[in-house]
Amino acid sequence: MKNWKTFVIGALSAVIVVLPSCASDDDNSNGPAFTLQLLHFSDVDGSVYDVFESVEHFATLVGSFKSDPTYGNKTLFVSSGDNIIPGPRYFASESDEVEAITGSNEPGHAEFAILKELGLDASALGNHELDQGDGNLADAINGDGFTVDFPFLSTNASNFEASDLEAGTDGALVENLGAKFVKYAVKIIDGEAVGLVGVSTPEIKLITSPGDLLFQPSLPTSTEELAPIVQNSIDSLTNQGIDKIVLLSHLQDINCEKSLATRIKDVDIIVAGGSGTMMGDENDVLYTSSVTADSAFTETYPFLTNDLSGNPTAIVNVSSDHKYLGRLVAHFDSNGKLLTNRLDPELNGAYAATAAVASSVGGITNSKAKEISDALMEVIQAKYAVVVGYTKSYLDGRRYSVRVQETRLGNLSADANLWYANKILEGTAKVDVSLKNGGGIRSSIGIERLNEAGEIETLPPAAFGTLGGVNNAISQGHLESTFRFDNGLVVVDVTTAELKDLLENGLRMVGDDNSPGEFPQVGGMRFEFDASYASRTAAGNGERVRKLVLLNNDGSDGTVLVENGSVLDENIKIKLVSLNFLVNGGDGYPFDSLSAPNRTNLYSGQMYGDPQDFPDGDLTKDPGLNNSFSVTGGEQDAFAEYFLAFHNTQEKAYNQNESAPENDQRIKRLDSGSVAGGSSEFNCPIP
Repeated sequence: MKNWKTFVIGALSAVIVVLPSCASDDDNSNGPAFTLQLLHFSDVDGSVYDVFESVEHFATLVGSFKSDPTYGNKTLFVSSGDNIIPGPRYFASESDEVEAITGSNEPGHAEFAILKELGLDASALGNHELDQGDGNLADAINGDGFTVDFPFLSTNASNFEASDLEAGTDGALVENLGAKFVKYAVKIIDGEAVGLVGVSTPEIKLITSPGDLLFQPSLPTSTEELAPIVQNSIDSLTNQGIDKIVLLSHLQDINCEKSLATRIKDVDIIVAGGSGTMMGDENDVLYTSSVTADSAFTETYPFLTNDLSGNPTAIVNVSSDHKYLGRLVAHFDSNGKLLTNRLDPELNGAYAATAAVASSVGGITNSKAKEISDALMEVIQAKYAVVVGYTKSYLDGRRYSVRVQETRLGNLSADANLWYANKILEGTAKVDVSLKNGGGIRSSIGIERLNEAGEIETLPPAAFGTLGGVNNAISQGHLESTFRFDNGLVVVDVTTAELKDLLENGLRMVGDDNSPGEFPQVGGMRFEFDASYASRTAAGNGERVRKLVLLNNDGSDGTVLVENGSVLDENIKIKLVSLNFLVNGGDGYPFDSLSAPNRTNLYSGQMYGDPQDFPDGDLTKDPGLNNSFSVTGGEQDAFAEYFLAFHNTQEKAYNQNESAPENDQRIKRLDSGSVAGGSSEFNCPIP
């Protein structure tokens, strides 16, 4: 834990960090010319448990640091995007309980109301902000008498005139840009102008629903092509004499921020977002709560590199869901250059949003933010009382699991979709296989905690804390948290080669340091892959799937479709159930290239993102066991119906624990794992 006296007294520690890899610092023997206290976070898009347990303490950390006697008036508080995501908290914003406090009942607005209370200065535009489209985002930030007072920054976004979002004046003061979208802005801090620039991932149209918004550069692209676009906004600020610039970056992969940093100049600090990278230093405390525990930091805070001109740039990021608040006390010389030799690890790092850490830094609470969060919690508590089934096993939905390997939760979800599809199409067609993306699984069903030996153990869901619940029970609340998007189920026809090509897309980015959202979770089939083979860059050219086998109803091997990387029979036709997000082209899946898809929706009308209304299956064959939430053909409904059919009592509880990757049956990785990530629509080479 940091020394709390540091914050009460506000004294600058004398610890010196020598970083020879960065450009040498100016002498500045009389002290720095300017000091900035940067507070930052991103990616409130994972576990609803974590957010409810952490947000009160997160708010206390923000309030305490903003009140620090030495650095409080030097504060810049920012987000690097993904402040909202569809799910329990998002839709609880529509409740009367929340509206009574905020004046709005628009979905998603409560998260922004909390940030407004905390005094957020600016945010990057993340992909999850657009998951429900630009219209819903517009209502969430400016509707029903509620308006956020901070801007959203994205230098590579355009065509706002064709959307429901309002563009502001680039380069204006953040205080004059509430609920507006700009490329760059200015914040006056302690009498000095600090420039802010935003950038969003160019892949945004593949992973969310931007509507008519445009994002440059066009795909496929790289940081080499993105850099000049970002540099234009930086230059617009430096041409005004602004020499301290912070880039709010939502590029989804910390390596992309590292790559971009070397291709631009005059940016002092990059606040990364989208990857949830757990930066911290040896003085920082890992986050623990009643339901989760972090085991280790994965990167040192901050990461230091040199820009295109050889000047130092600091890259910062902290883990998601308000579990940490990042703090960087940065000193600058008279020319606006970052003084890396004055970075103090006793001040800087990731502050865990726990009661102990929050108390240690002053404990200044924010009652209004807590009131809003408590109102959300009251709504969501009721959802954890709606039980759909039971499990005696922890179901792993963690990002670094479902995006890289088979998990029980991935299997169950894929199996539920397959079972449900066959119920709807019973008597007319047999659905053979199920395919979904690991990135669509947003959280685990269960608890992670430290045992007495200091090791993380995983446990099934249990009654706990203010969210309540029932031991071993899977509830509506769990499903709305885990399957946030509630995508619709779609059945299509594929050939063997087309099925292999779909899987190749899901494996194209697999590498040692990647956790790609398109990674497949499957049912009705198993496959083996080798990431040392060529990844897919165009239709049919992927070589990573080495074996693909259809499974019989009892789980045993059936027809072998691919052996040694080669399709054995081109003429086999297969019925596949997937998610409308993927079938519509999400995560780069090439469903639009199917030769004869014969698309059948398992839901009525159009779900979000559908280009048109497609034929439906016989929806009267919905099992009808769950009518309290989701819709017929929704992914949440399929999982609920499946558990109500097979695991609806404690005696019938699901009871298969996770296996080690080498013992997985459906997805086997053959290579050693020591390979780089493969092809992406957005490449981030590091010089």
